[in-house]
Amino acid sequence: MLLILFIGLFLGLSYIALGMKKHQATIVSPKVLAKSNRLAFVLGTGLLMICLIYTLYTAGVGIGLVYYLGVFTLMHLLVILFVHYAPKRLAYMTGFYFLLVK
Repeated sequence: MLLILFIGLFLGLSYIALGMKKHQATIVSPKVLAKSNRLAFVLGTGLLMICLIYTLYTAGVGIGLVYYLGVFTLMHLLVILFVHYAPKRLAYMTGFYFLLVK
């Protein structure tokens, strides 16, 4: 359960970061289409919601929220570190490498 939560939250937060205009210049090229930004943001939000529902279903409401918020905090820190120190790797890891315009 925790491995699925780690991967889902990391991908969801990464896609949200890829969809934000202020991170777009550092992670991918500034020439990326607005449609790709919206797709990344919607996909990231959807993954976060799916992870929340999955965690609440498998672990219950009490302990599930604790798991979700704890892993969310850890993955948020990891995404922040990737955005600032290895932005191109974040695009490759999430599968959005096709947005990298040389």
